[in-house]
Amino acid sequence: MHTDEERMEIGVRICEMYESQQSTIESCAEANGITGRTFRLWCAQISDLSERYKKAKENQEADFWENVVKPLNKRAIERHLEVEFAEEESDVVYQGVKALDSEGKPVKQRTKKWVLPNPSVTMFVAKGMFPGKFVQPTEQTVNINDKSEFLKLPLETRLAVLEIINKGKHDVADPGVDE
Repeated sequence: MHTDEERMEIGVRICEMYESQQSTIESCAEANGITGRTFRLWCAQISDLSERYKKAKENQEADFWENVVKPLNKRAIERHLEVEFAEEESDVVYQGVKALDSEGKPVKQRTKKWVLPNPSVTMFVAKGMFPGKFVQPTEQTVNINDKSEFLKLPLETRLAVLEIINKGKHDVADPGVDE
């Protein structure tokens, strides 16, 4: 049986290992002589240990994101965005006739061509890396035939809708009016 101080001390060591080693809470608990289940029971019994574990979990996830996921993601993105050269082999054709060598086999030529990144992948990556700069515009429709629904909208939205409506009236010439 462990005292509360011993449980807290063991729990803090487990949390420190969990934060720094990219390992599971079970393996950290076992390295300190208890099971993961026992550690979770202690967390339920001791609120300070529970808070320390929550903080360790947040730090571990942030560390995992920064030191594992982001570098892997960056390398994958760089590979997708690289311009590559591809060699292509084709028959030599002169004035519509295939050129043949002395043995009657077609003469081959090797050419290098640029292989550009896939534009869809490029946009997907850009949106993922810079979400604030690559935002898809969204359209909102408002049924203004129902006055009560229109009045429920926030004031800024109502003003924006009225501005769009008024701008539209000025942009479209009335066919019944001579200019």
